[in-house]
Amino acid sequence: NRLTVTSTAPGGMTNIYGGNTTGTAAVEDEGHATNNTVTIKASVGNKNLSYIYGGHTDIEGKSARKNHVFMEAGNSTGLLFGGQAEKGVAEENTVEISGGTATGSIYGGVGRSAHKNTVTIKNGAGSISKIFGGYANAADGNATGNTVTVEGGAYNSSYIYGGYAYNKSGSATGNTVNVAGGTFTGGYIMGGQNSNADRTGMVSGNTVTITGGTMSADAVYVFGSAAGNTAAAAAGNTVNL
Repeated sequence: NRLTVTSTAPGGMTNIYGGNTTGTAAVEDEGHATNNTVTIKASVGNKNLSYIYGGHTDIEGKSARKNHVFMEAGNSTGLLFGGQAEKGVAEENTVEISGGTATGSIYGGVGRSAHKNTVTIKNGAGSISKIFGGYANAADGNATGNTVTVEGGAYNSSYIYGGYAYNKSGSATGNTVNVAGGTFTGGYIMGGQNSNADRTGMVSGNTVTITGGTMSADAVYVFGSAAGNTAAAAAGNTVNL
């Protein structure tokens, strides 16, 4: 499915889906959210957009895979997802921002586990609150091989994660953040994170590479990874400057 937004209602728009599955699906090959695309071309004068999904599913065990959001103009003030699987895996979903204004949070893919999702920021105004290449939210969900690439934009007190494992024994491994441009006046950049006090998962093989952009001294913090519990192992993470 493909959805292109070229204008909005007077009060703005919320819950915008390229594709959505809900309810139940007994057949293995049914119920997945796959190969859906949302393109935002709304002019700057239009009202705010929020809760944008390339693809979404809330069906038990079903995945969100290869969904896409392209933002070329408009105002995104809420959450924006390449793909979200509330009860399954999010894999190979993408978000690309080349224009417009974004001030909310951006997720390449969100699911019980999140693999190989990407967010690319080429340009755009506004200060994005949080960027996650992949976000895993199950108790043992892993965030692996996710990527965030920043080539432009402005960031003030922003949090940027290649991969994030939220719960308990989940691991964040092999995630990447690439910074080639943009202006950073505060915030955090992390290849991978599993940081709250009760977390025990592995945080390893994550990488941050910075080749461009402008960063304010003593205001921007860069980590290959972050593990907030001594039981969580952090090893083999890299920062390239």
